[in-house]
Amino acid sequence: MLLLEKMPVGVVKLHAGSQSIEWYNPYVSLIFSEENGEIDLKKLKELISVASEPDKTYAVFRDKRFAVNFDEENQICYFFDVSSEYLAVNRLMESRPVIGIISVDNYDALEDAFADSQISQVNTFLAQFVAAFADEYGIYYRRGPMDRFYLFTDYSVLNQLIQDKFSIIDKFRDESKKLDLPLTLSFGMAFGKGNHEQIGQLALQNLNMAEVRGGDQAVVKENDESVSPIFFGGGTASSVKRTRTRTRAMMTAVSDKLKTVSQVFVVGHKNLDMDALGSAVGMQLFAQNIMNNAYLVYDEKEMYPDIARAIHRLQEEHCSNLLSVDDALKMVDHTSILIMVDHSKIGLTLSKEFYERFSQVIVVDHHRRDADFPKNAVLTYIESGASSASELVTELIQFQNDKHHKLNRLQASLLMAGIMLDTKNFTSSVTSRTFDVASYLRARGSDNAEIKRLMSNDFSEFKSVSELVLKARNITEHVILISGSPDKEYDSATASKAADTVIDMSGIEAVFVVSRHVKGYISISARSKGNINVQKIMEEMGGGGHFSLAAAQVREKSLSEVVEDLERKIQVELAEE
Repeated sequence: MLLLEKMPVGVVKLHAGSQSIEWYNPYVSLIFSEENGEIDLKKLKELISVASEPDKTYAVFRDKRFAVNFDEENQICYFFDVSSEYLAVNRLMESRPVIGIISVDNYDALEDAFADSQISQVNTFLAQFVAAFADEYGIYYRRGPMDRFYLFTDYSVLNQLIQDKFSIIDKFRDESKKLDLPLTLSFGMAFGKGNHEQIGQLALQNLNMAEVRGGDQAVVKENDESVSPIFFGGGTASSVKRTRTRTRAMMTAVSDKLKTVSQVFVVGHKNLDMDALGSAVGMQLFAQNIMNNAYLVYDEKEMYPDIARAIHRLQEEHCSNLLSVDDALKMVDHTSILIMVDHSKIGLTLSKEFYERFSQVIVVDHHRRDADFPKNAVLTYIESGASSASELVTELIQFQNDKHHKLNRLQASLLMAGIMLDTKNFTSSVTSRTFDVASYLRARGSDNAEIKRLMSNDFSEFKSVSELVLKARNITEHVILISGSPDKEYDSATASKAADTVIDMSGIEAVFVVSRHVKGYISISARSKGNINVQKIMEEMGGGGHFSLAAAQVREKSLSEVVEDLERKIQVELAEE
């Protein structure tokens, strides 16, 4: 006991039965003495209680930080003042270097539309805005190309931006609107220890991710593979516009890459829909114009009725080189390449086992990119401003302009069906490019009667969709939540069609359909007319998708728990927007 009394460490001995304080050393008296000389027993007991909680090892008292340890056998609690060490570590963490890149979305389009004098005024506005932003936060910056700024700071400043939820993005959007400028900002921010070159490369990757997710947002990530990126912003529909020059360049890059491999396998996502199938049909044809060994892979065990009808028609016409997953697995070699269409998440791919056989992947998608992205992607063509993957693929085929293999009537019809599905018959997310592509497909023989036969519902599916629609209830005046029966299972197509049915109704801005899937998990289908970012909400639920069309799969939770969690996140998102 004599040694414990002289140690600069807090030591408290407890009674084994009652857990009351039996003895404490003078160091405890020094720390917990009040002005009247009495020991603050309440605070002392609070500190001791921390030691009994397995997930807590630190306690804070009077601006000091203590490491707490409990010797259960002898009923002795030790606590050490680690305030100095904590401050030193904290300062070291806050001094970690941060490199950021700001990109002005749609600046190129502005250069084409504005006169030189107007562009000069825009550049002055950009320079003044970024200078004021950098001055406010104490950031050193340099301007590179006219639409790009490079930032250099430390983590203490980045942490302040994170705490502010990158409100600078909203501020810039508001200032741009006042000047009638269709401009937004995208941020790529990276931080970490040591290697500045790696941090800079990561900042560029984060900026690319922000842009392919639609722009008007920030992506922040530590230089550590085990840490996931954090997203801020993204509160407006996709603002980054693709160009024909980029599409032509991508067509050339994909063609050149395919010339270096022995086999090409094209896959859509799990539970194929018409956009996934149509874009896969198109990419298989694109690849077949470069090599004979190009295959469309499907899962014969998981097909909705419309997809089964389409696959059967492709087999009848002997086109598209169809392969089941089991057959394709036997054919893959080290020089093969995989093309993923209409998805960029590994967890959503047709077969994870099949995906893992490839060292090289090409991604063609119109959904926003997230963290679960293939690390072995050698080429990425993600345009979140496109209506559908089928639209992107059709444009690649147009620019390829190959006379060897052209789209036949059925293939053109399937690509058109994919566009029609994701645009709700050309009423949502369409641009002039969408109609240009549709015109091309019509010229290639796209047949509305064929599309109608393939996409028609059977009566049992119609009843299930109607059953879900009747369970709709308002969360707010313009937002609908549908919760299926806990004891009934629905497939993804039924839930999606229920969401599509409700979102088309007057006065509805967003709809969420929550149901128990036939595979046991809880599925969520979300739709929006463009004023509410359902993709952001679905990402928080573990899913993803597009600004106005998204989904999620939740496991290990009951239907009621998912509904409660979802409703809370919707309310938070609506409050923020």
